[in-house]
Amino acid sequence: MFARLKAGDGDSSYNIAQMYQNGFGVPQTKLAAAEWYAKAGAQYLRQGLREVSLSALERAEAIDPKIPDVVALRAQLFPQIKK
Repeated sequence: MFARLKAGDGDSSYNIAQMYQNGFGVPQTKLAAAEWYAKAGAQYLRQGLREVSLSALERAEAIDPKIPDVVALRAQLFPQIKK
């Protein structure tokens, strides 16, 4: 999984986000989960998977929509919307 993570695999980042959100093998940390969901979303977007990226953004925003990585992903997905 770490090799795929280093290669920018969105699924690996999404799995890490779920680990942090649920406390599987790591301390449960919502902030880390939101950051990893945003990273996954950006990676999915680079892979051309916009719908999956939107799903990751929704998960991250549900935790904290003001985290810088979440704000950046939203801006990438919706460049026409200024907040």
